[in-house]
Amino acid sequence: MSPDTPKRTILALVTSGGFTHAAPVLDICRVLADRGHTIQFATHDGQEIWTKNYGFIKTVYSLGPGPTEEQFREHWERMVDLKVEEALGSSRMWKSKYLWDSFWPATYKRMKELCLDPKSRPDFILADFFAEALTKDMMLELDIPIALVWPQMPYLLAPAPYIPGQPGFQVDVTLTSEHASLWSRLRNELAVVWAVPHFVSWMGWFTNLRRQNGAKYPMLPGGPRPHHLVLVNSFFGLETPKDLPPLVAAVGPILADEYPGLDERHASLLEAHNRTVYVALGTNIVLPKPAFQKLLAGVFITHAGGSSANEAVFHGIPVIVLGFVFDQLANGVRMEQAGVGLQLEKNTFTAEEVATHLATLLNEETNESFTRNVERMENIARTASRRKHLAAGLIEEVMYDSELRVERPMHLQTADMRMPWWKAQNLDLLLFSLVNFVGLPAAAVFGIRMLMRGQQVTSLRETLPQLFRSTTGLLGQALHNGFR
Repeated sequence: MSPDTPKRTILALVTSGGFTHAAPVLDICRVLADRGHTIQFATHDGQEIWTKNYGFIKTVYSLGPGPTEEQFREHWERMVDLKVEEALGSSRMWKSKYLWDSFWPATYKRMKELCLDPKSRPDFILADFFAEALTKDMMLELDIPIALVWPQMPYLLAPAPYIPGQPGFQVDVTLTSEHASLWSRLRNELAVVWAVPHFVSWMGWFTNLRRQNGAKYPMLPGGPRPHHLVLVNSFFGLETPKDLPPLVAAVGPILADEYPGLDERHASLLEAHNRTVYVALGTNIVLPKPAFQKLLAGVFITHAGGSSANEAVFHGIPVIVLGFVFDQLANGVRMEQAGVGLQLEKNTFTAEEVATHLATLLNEETNESFTRNVERMENIARTASRRKHLAAGLIEEVMYDSELRVERPMHLQTADMRMPWWKAQNLDLLLFSLVNFVGLPAAAVFGIRMLMRGQQVTSLRETLPQLFRSTTGLLGQALHNGFR
């Protein structure tokens, strides 16, 4: 960082979701701290321990209690039993949504106190996507620029017509429409429609909750493009490639530069076995490179949460995926399509299927394609992992722009965000073209017919001036209306 570049205070914000939601936020903050910025951290009571390996954090703020162990357990029990085709239309899924949002009032009041106090007010907030509403409130009410970190491409943002439905909420997980049947595409699109009654009910409840607790904006703005910076902890190769607006950037996999070494017990275990199958269904496991070299001939059985998927691909480990919910289901398909793993269906898999998948991945004679694809994706992921420095740079860009911008739009915001939808889509231009290039010729033909029927035309010399005046009159009126 240049010595004369302004140094600012950045607040890392993580509420529910566990340490895997905090890790990418804090690893971006590590880069910002190295550039001279002051880092603060805000989270629920008891989660301050997450900062143990992040010594650069200067201050930790408490936002009050979060979900209890019992509430977390009930949530995961609902998710494990939830069938894929029921996700968005299931009251069990929405029950968890109500749970997370029920903590908004307390965190809103505490965050507002922090941001109104000149001693603790941050210059920028970098938050996990679970704190989206809370972070947007600070942006809208107190004019603090923000960035949200998502584990995959955000729902409803930057949609692509060739990606059916919403990844993570699809009836059958389909990455693109390229090879999908019409029936599959239709079912995935309808999955969103089935959720409308639940969404409307939740929206009414949350809007009332916000209004009762003094939110300046009871309904938060939305749309297909964000009004703030969005950082995606994934990369194209795992994610489906698509066009992104300037305020959305794929900056993953966001991983730490180094990890603690193995203890003696686990090191000796790996030394004693040539091949190892590691099973992780919700636990982050991070190992140094030498230890992972010993696992190259092994297989990682994972639920394919964002961190697990990124770590497996980054370290070149073939996987068997047993996904349960949301991004895990989508990541399972992505990893299979990328040729680095095989999937199990959580409600129907059998022990025989697990054995077959293991045999496929471990068979050296038939495993050549997996080996090549694992190495290919490992190289891509390792190159893409450098983009956490891009994430830090984008945060600085937005922060500095916000500080000094007066009566100018955000420098990364596209013009269509500030235009009427009909003008952004050039519908007025289309209408003008239809009037002039379809309507005028039709009017001219109609005029000719009327002239020929209503008058006795004795010569071409009398007809042409009259037709000319009629046509130019219509054209002049159309031009006047079109450019008025």
